[in-house]
Amino acid sequence: TTTNKMAVALRPVVVVVAVFCASAFGYTFDESDWLIAQESQNSTFAPHPSVPNTYILGNGRIARMFTVSPYFVTYDLVTPVGSALRNFGPESTVTLGSNQYDIGGAIPTLKLENGSVVPCPKPSGIGPPNNCPTAYLNRSTQYMPNSMAFVYKNFSVSKPVAPFPWKPKRHAPNVPWPPPGLRVSFSFTAPPSANASHKDVVVTIHYEIFDGVPIMTKSMTVSLESNSYTEASKPLSVPPDQQGPINIEKCNPILPPANWESKFYVSLGAQAAQIQLYGPGNLCLSIVNGTAYHDYNDQLDVRPCDSSDTLQLWNYDNSSGNIFSRASPAAIKSLVKTGCDPANVSTCSVDVNNHQDDPGTTLQMEPAPCAACGKWKLIPQSTKNHVSARSQQGTLVQIQSLTFDAPNLCVWHTPIPPPPPPPPPAPPKRPCLDGCVIVTSATIEMLNLNYPFSPSDIPSMDDPGRPSSDGLLHIHPSQVHGSSVSWSLDPAFDPSYSGNDGALQPTLMVGYAPSSAYGGPAARVYSNQSFTSYRVLELFCDSLEPERMGLSIRRMTRMLAPQTSEAPLFLHLTDTSDLGVRKAVDQLATVGGFDMIVFSFGSGFDLENLSPMYLKKVKGDIDYAHAKGIEIGGYDLVSLSRGNTPYSAINPQTGQSEGSACFASGWNRFLLNDVLQFMNATGLSMLETDGPYGGTPCGATDHDHYGADDSVQKQWENQAAFYKKMRELEVFVHAPDDYTFDGGANKHCGWYQEMQFSLPRWQHISISHTEVYDHTFSNTPTETWMFAPLVDYHSGGPPAALEPFSQNIEAWEWTLATYLGAGVGACYRGNEVFDSPEVQAMVTKWTKFWVKYRSILIEDIVHIRRPNMQNIDGFVHVTPNKTASVAALAMFYNPSLMNQSESFNVPLYYTGEVGSVMVAEGEGAFGSQMLSRDYSIKVNVTLAARGITYFVFMRPGM
Repeated sequence: TTTNKMAVALRPVVVVVAVFCASAFGYTFDESDWLIAQESQNSTFAPHPSVPNTYILGNGRIARMFTVSPYFVTYDLVTPVGSALRNFGPESTVTLGSNQYDIGGAIPTLKLENGSVVPCPKPSGIGPPNNCPTAYLNRSTQYMPNSMAFVYKNFSVSKPVAPFPWKPKRHAPNVPWPPPGLRVSFSFTAPPSANASHKDVVVTIHYEIFDGVPIMTKSMTVSLESNSYTEASKPLSVPPDQQGPINIEKCNPILPPANWESKFYVSLGAQAAQIQLYGPGNLCLSIVNGTAYHDYNDQLDVRPCDSSDTLQLWNYDNSSGNIFSRASPAAIKSLVKTGCDPANVSTCSVDVNNHQDDPGTTLQMEPAPCAACGKWKLIPQSTKNHVSARSQQGTLVQIQSLTFDAPNLCVWHTPIPPPPPPPPPAPPKRPCLDGCVIVTSATIEMLNLNYPFSPSDIPSMDDPGRPSSDGLLHIHPSQVHGSSVSWSLDPAFDPSYSGNDGALQPTLMVGYAPSSAYGGPAARVYSNQSFTSYRVLELFCDSLEPERMGLSIRRMTRMLAPQTSEAPLFLHLTDTSDLGVRKAVDQLATVGGFDMIVFSFGSGFDLENLSPMYLKKVKGDIDYAHAKGIEIGGYDLVSLSRGNTPYSAINPQTGQSEGSACFASGWNRFLLNDVLQFMNATGLSMLETDGPYGGTPCGATDHDHYGADDSVQKQWENQAAFYKKMRELEVFVHAPDDYTFDGGANKHCGWYQEMQFSLPRWQHISISHTEVYDHTFSNTPTETWMFAPLVDYHSGGPPAALEPFSQNIEAWEWTLATYLGAGVGACYRGNEVFDSPEVQAMVTKWTKFWVKYRSILIEDIVHIRRPNMQNIDGFVHVTPNKTASVAALAMFYNPSLMNQSESFNVPLYYTGEVGSVMVAEGEGAFGSQMLSRDYSIKVNVTLAARGITYFVFMRPGM
């Protein structure tokens, strides 16, 4: 037995300078640790006690101070670590057309010998004259407004605004949304020197701060305040129904709606056995040209009745019940795809289609020999209330199936819409002339920062750009595509003067990607309209220690994207036939713990199929699942790899398709309407959107965007709006790209590479096990998803798959224990979860574990030892929530092929406990233990080869 000294986690050292800050900056900080504190100060916005015309926006953890007159600047930005600000600068910038404007800002001045005051010149070879501040702030210097910048007008105070709707659901903690805090908005008007077309532009900078956390957000709104043009709303459309037109359904003596028809007239030919079958509108049943797309289910349709068209003529054999074609060999030969052989047309019969995933719902033509062809009975029907132009020329019948595998079903005609129409024209695009401005670009946040808030590896003249490290300030743009975060050289830096090296401290600039990358936004703003930027999320950490910094980032995610804490356990189902769905639902209900089934890619599920018959089939499956407490979701490829259509994204340089759909074209309108109809008809409540908009610019001129310059912004806005609609409907959403903070997706893509699951199973299990450990430093357990190939995925074959479980039970258990033990949601992709009583018992053991401890398993992880596949590894879930009886749960794994014993110090500082806790291994008896001075508890871990165990830490008295 050995002791793992590396696992000892000392209490993080947090430098608290409340007294210093109170005296130096007029603000007192909360001295408690914000990561474990149960109570917090409310956010406030109030005048500075000693600095005129200055306000403090603070919450006890961070304070941003704004001077509003005679110029507008961030006067200071302070945390308990100290002041982050090293120099004044513009609050933001905005580029309207080709004109760039600063928003606020101040210029240092120099007092000349004659007493006059002039702006400090930029250093030029000889350094800063007369102590004019350049890189670093000198508060004794007099500053003056920037006459070329937008001018402060007023401010308003309100509550934070939720960027998308959300209510706690699917085991998520019940937290307020939006988070409590304050929103302060400062408005600025154009300077006198502005371009005449920009005189009516108002820029508003929004700050939001949240109670008790060192987190704030910043965004910008650009408005044009004049006359009243309103852009027309954009209509929605839906892709056409692609279901086969002739189907079989339950016989119904009551006439169905007009677009469904099960009644046919029989018109007798020259002989009693020769018939035509026709329905409303003088349309007769006919063999038609099948397609590869529909395969078997569209070889029959209705056509305008024509007795000379042999494809519409039939022989009905009363004794056998077969309906044989009377088509001529020449007519059959003219068809590209049909089930009939021209040499044996007379024995080609109407049959039930059993060649599809859900047999017995459509019809086909079956060639000779026809021993097992469909058998039919013509059942006379009343003609009351049934109107047909040919009702006097035939007998009204229903065509009832006598086939053993499709009893009591009748032939139905489901009119199929015409082929897909060309995409609708883009909404009218008003020229941006008078009463319009183009927001070409914008810098939302600009800060000149001190180290350690800025990164340690600051840019140099030889290597400008974003550093590889982080400082204490963690920045996350809510918009992933088209945004830019850069640490640039301070504008005051003069490379010709070596004494000015201090100006190498970087300047943070967060805005839009350059025009060469089509970052835009290039937003057109018309009179009485506005454009609002994305939000810059700003977290001011108090330590560079990786665990504490990671916990801080995870706390920000939980607060500003609480939907990521929803934690359904789901099966990614590969068999979506009626039998397959019911088998899976029954298995999940048997083992318990599973909340959801997702109809997987490659399963036959088609979210874009709105045929009544298909919707009815899916609704039946979902109703069955709902009756057993299981939600149903489905997969769709929404943008990526959907090129070569009128909706294709076009490369602005080459004019060629990028191979994906443009999400600012008719496609996004079609898709949204399709999804809403599908969900409304079936009850689908989860959506996995593979390949959402991924940042591709589009140079098409007939889409909804104006050009390539605004295409990235428009596509991002449309995709985010799509997800916001799902959030409004409380639909659970997987989105591979990061639409977490803008759009409200529940999960973004996991940490794996797809091809790793083609490796032999123990190799990909080991890789996944390590990925879970590594990536839970920066991600919450429930924020992303992982993967488990129950069946073959890509090219691994049987050696990679976990099925058959009875032969791979140890690998299947390790997979479950890795993911459930870490609280990580995984796509368990296959058609079942057990195949024997032994496997069923194992799965049930882990799902019971999941249900019992789910509330702590979805909490954040403190890491103990990284997996190396040779020693015991582990981590511990912790919560500072004093109302939770379980304060922590530690997982330990032995991935090796030998028995091992080791002692570990489990770090419990972030539980907030300081005395004793109750400890039990597994489901064993609890015993009391005192926390060590480093807030840890020592446990002895003994594990057999590939063994797994866990320790539960209960709060005393609960």
